[in-house]
Amino acid sequence: MPSILQFTDTHISIDPQGTLKGVNTRQSLTACVELAQQHSAAHILLTGDLSHDASKESYAALHSIITPLNLPVSAIAGNHDITLHMKKFLPQHWLTGECHIENWLCLMLNSSVTNKEHGFISDQELKRAKKVINNTQQDNILICLHHQPVPVGSPWIDAIMLQNAESLFGVLDGHSKVRGILFGHVHQNFQQQQGSLSIIGSPSTCIQFKSNSTEFALAHLAPAYRLLHLDRNGDISSEIFYLDEMQSLEPDEAY
Repeated sequence: MPSILQFTDTHISIDPQGTLKGVNTRQSLTACVELAQQHSAAHILLTGDLSHDASKESYAALHSIITPLNLPVSAIAGNHDITLHMKKFLPQHWLTGECHIENWLCLMLNSSVTNKEHGFISDQELKRAKKVINNTQQDNILICLHHQPVPVGSPWIDAIMLQNAESLFGVLDGHSKVRGILFGHVHQNFQQQQGSLSIIGSPSTCIQFKSNSTEFALAHLAPAYRLLHLDRNGDISSEIFYLDEMQSLEPDEAY
């Protein structure tokens, strides 16, 4: 059974000492990567907000921090990223839009919108998804994107979720090979089952958001990552690994 690592919402900035709400994001990602060395993973998924400022230096730092794991990587943009900068400053083989892991296909969909916090999947990207899903010879499919396609119960973050989620589900409906949807953006653990479809949101490698919160609020939880196990029969199981220590958080205010 293959295992894959998900690192999300890393929020690396141009400044090596850059922090988000008091957490040094380079240090927290480095610590997550070091903890992840214990796993026998086959692949890494980076599900958006990789940079906080879309700078060349931030993407270079991300590449440098991830490289010691010596694993293939698939990456997508979040609302803090700039897709063109990712294409310019990250390895092209990180940005192919899909990867095959045994009898699984991980389909990476771009939900980022320039200068907007909410998500939207373009018609072109939806057409690509439909074509790939219809033509793949893989037995199972995991959809990966940045923005949540379903509400997670916090009105402030659900206001900037995937705006055309119904279009995505329209593409996925009727395809039994599609086993799960994996996303970031929400900085918290979220799991929901819709029939045979597992919908999974994950905590950040830096700060976590308080769940079921009307307004922006931080959860006093350490940086984390998710390890997913993809069974050949289509089942998905996963674990979240939190760092033992966390840096002090700044007061709750919009990030």
